[in-house]
Amino acid sequence: MRNEIDRFLSRYNTSYLYARQELNNYDMNCNDATIVPKFNQSCFFHADDALSLCSRRDNYGYSEGSPCVLIKFNNIIGWVPQPIIDQSQLYQIPEHLRIAYQNGHIGPWVDCQPNTAVDRENLGNNLKYAPVSQELPRRYFPYLNQRNYMSPFVAIKFTHPARNVYIGITCRLWSPNLSGDVEGYRYKPSAILPFHLFIE
Repeated sequence: MRNEIDRFLSRYNTSYLYARQELNNYDMNCNDATIVPKFNQSCFFHADDALSLCSRRDNYGYSEGSPCVLIKFNNIIGWVPQPIIDQSQLYQIPEHLRIAYQNGHIGPWVDCQPNTAVDRENLGNNLKYAPVSQELPRRYFPYLNQRNYMSPFVAIKFTHPARNVYIGITCRLWSPNLSGDVEGYRYKPSAILPFHLFIE
């Protein structure tokens, strides 16, 4: 698995992009979360921001049964996350994300939950996010079909979940202007990402 993660992260390597003369496709300095997205250039995604829990040195946690999973969603051309504009939208998101919002993280957010009570028992409460806010800041949008566009991602570390059982998990990207239709996620742009975790 380390090789697959290494290959995925190679796209976020500044030396690689510099050699291909493609760094000018990105704004390298828009690190302030209050920056409004530009419609002719995307912010460079600094992968280190999302890898504080996951290190290549420890095989991204796979050797010790505490794997890291990198969550990204399919690119939607021109889509910019819509901020929450009223209380009714605020109370549609989970309570812990409301706290993140009140602390200045305006979303969108990635949140992953076990599918059933049995999945929850097997997973336990040992799920950590990087960044802790679970946020994909608006400065990394929109996607305009740029060459070598780097999608933002959130890293999730599963700390010692139960072994030898399939654990059903569904991740959701919370934004007022994305569909939360679980049934239709395969057929249209959606905020839903289901998968199974299995550790021998």
